[in-house]
Amino acid sequence: MPSRRIRRVWLTTAAAASLALTAQGAAAQDGTLYVNESKGTDEPGNLWRFGWSDGRLVAKGAAVKSARGAEDLYVERGTGRLWSLSEHRPASASDCTANRDSADPAGTDYCQRVLYGHKLGRLDARP
Repeated sequence: MPSRRIRRVWLTTAAAASLALTAQGAAAQDGTLYVNESKGTDEPGNLWRFGWSDGRLVAKGAAVKSARGAEDLYVERGTGRLWSLSEHRPASASDCTANRDSADPAGTDYCQRVLYGHKLGRLDARP
C-alpha cells in the first residue's frame, strides 16, 4: 500500500468513542497505519499505530514519543524502516532556543531539520 498524506484521522479506542487526531504524516505497511502527530517545536510529537477492525481504525498500543516537529512518514520497503522528518522554523528565528526544556543540553537548537528512522520490528513490539 503506498504512503499517503492524511490531514485528519478519526479513530476508535477502548478509552474513548472518538478522538480527533491532527496528522502531519501517515504511511501504511502490512495492515498497520502509522500516523505522526506534531506537537510543535516545544514538545515531542506522537507516533500512533492503528489497525482496521470492522472498517474502523483502532489504536494499536499507546502513542510512541518522537521528535519535536514530527512530520511526514515514509516506509522504506524491504528494510523494515519507517522514516520521518522533523520540520522547524529557520535557525535564524530569534526564538529557536527560547523555550528550551530544562532537561535539554544548553545550546539546543529546536529549529534544525532532522531525518530519523524507526525500526518497524521494535516499534510494533511496543505496548
